[in-house]
Amino acid sequence: LKNGASVTIVSGTGEKLENPGITINTVSALDMFEAVKKEYAACDIFVAAAAVCDFRPERAEGKIKKKNGIPAIRLLPNPDILKWAGEMKEERIIVGFSLEDEYNEETARNKMEEKNCDIVIANTPSNFGKEKKSFIMVSRSGSELFEEVPLGETADLILNRCLKIRNNY
Repeated sequence: LKNGASVTIVSGTGEKLENPGITINTVSALDMFEAVKKEYAACDIFVAAAAVCDFRPERAEGKIKKKNGIPAIRLLPNPDILKWAGEMKEERIIVGFSLEDEYNEETARNKMEEKNCDIVIANTPSNFGKEKKSFIMVSRSGSELFEEVPLGETADLILNRCLKIRNNY
């Protein structure tokens, strides 16, 4: 792939991805966590481009019957995959994303510290579905605002920052 990288994508239940690297399609947050744990040892750069839901419904024992009325749905926490990756960091470069209603550098910086990331991309829902993205890239060396960057260039900017950090290790 580009820059000689070998890429493994662990994808959720959305669109099935096909790429020249390896794609692992998962069906749940727990399934995704297991796939990440299996692949993590072989990675130099870990990019958590999207988070799974914070919660999942508890599995029911047997069939839920209408005659009993509408049941309450208990929620259980999903694993925090990015936090786990940060705890297992070693020499890896870790990139996380922080989605807020407005660009929030402070929240991104807090997430960077809490999850032991090298970079956090402060993002907003206004970027969803757009070919050009605007975001703040936060790292230990500072932050930078990027506006209306074509999607392919966004990935290059993030990868180049990762390589710069890697070369300083």
